Amino acid sequence: MLLSTSFTYTVVAISPSFSYQEVKDGDNDLLPYNETNLAKSNEVISDEKIRKLTGSSIGNIHSVSYVSDGKTLGVTYWLTAPFKNEIPAGHFPSYFAYIDADSNNQTGWNGIDYISEIAFDNNTRNWKNTLGAVSDVGYRLLETKNFTGFDKSGGGTYLFLSLNLSAMNFPEQYRIIFLEKDPIINKYTHTRFPVVDYVNAVHIPSPKFIMSSSSNSVELIPGDKKIIEIRLKSINPSTIANVQPQINFYPKNEPQGIRLSFQPNKTYLFPEGSSSELTIDPLQTLIPRTYTIPVFAKVTLPSEFFGNPTASMIVNSNLTATAIDWSQRIQQLASSWNPVISFIAAIVALITGAVGFIIGKKT
Repeated sequence: MLLSTSFTYTVVAISPSFSYQEVKDGDNDLLPYNETNLAKSNEVISDEKIRKLTGSSIGNIHSVSYVSDGKTLGVTYWLTAPFKNEIPAGHFPSYFAYIDADSNNQTGWNGIDYISEIAFDNNTRNWKNTLGAVSDVGYRLLETKNFTGFDKSGGGTYLFLSLNLSAMNFPEQYRIIFLEKDPIINKYTHTRFPVVDYVNAVHIPSPKFIMSSSSNSVELIPGDKKIIEIRLKSINPSTIANVQPQINFYPKNEPQGIRLSFQPNKTYLFPEGSSSELTIDPLQTLIPRTYTIPVFAKVTLPSEFFGNPTASMIVNSNLTATAIDWSQRIQQLASSWNPVISFIAAIVALITGAVGFIIGKKT
């Protein structure tokens, strides 16, 4: 008798999990924008001007904190003014998360694959949260629910949003831009004057980099240049697989008597890592002692959506350099020669002794 057994395997996919993180944003940095293509001006609109146009102000985003267990993404919008459940006249604020689920600017709508929006529904007189998939040809609603993530006492300066990552197929590497839009109504002309507050994009998981060198310590003699290879790589190369960062190597606070230069000083960071040659030029004025040479690299991620400012981070490391003068170097060489001279002298002595013994025997 033949028995047949079948097994069903369930693969549970989750997105990267991480602890509390926060991205800061400047206060009073609203910008006018075009509602059709989101192109924005560089003219900063102050809170004072908003009050003149509408008679009130709702503030803007101060910072955004975010955390994830891999299944949901918890987002807190920290505001510069208390959130108002009842919107003041002339304001129609909405709070967004633009999500690039594959870190690829060539997919979705201008690189955006999903949009989460918190907005007031005039029909139900309630706040709603929607999540939709978007492409360059349309929008598909995925979820809609009442939004209750605010301090109902009216004094809280935050909005809390819980994003369901399963609706986005648990992205493994994604980036988000948080923003606030308010198509305010000018109370004098009764025309719309849309303003937007962009927060710098965040990358999930956050890229992390490590710097190393071909030598952590070097001996310096005035006039004798040394070349050290400085290497930079991503701790998790998959986080930059679709995003090619630029690197700018540079010295900072050069020790007196030491001149530093990189070749190349600018390059791209590849998944396998990149490197630059650091030339250390000890000048004749160099004082013999131990120096710490700080080395820096600015890693810049590509331009973000809609001209949003590029994200960048600084990676640094230290080299130890011991400076000596030529007289000390000659003494080092002489001491290194002593064992050799002693060995040769011993051999000569043995040979001389042996020859003397043979001559003595013959005599």
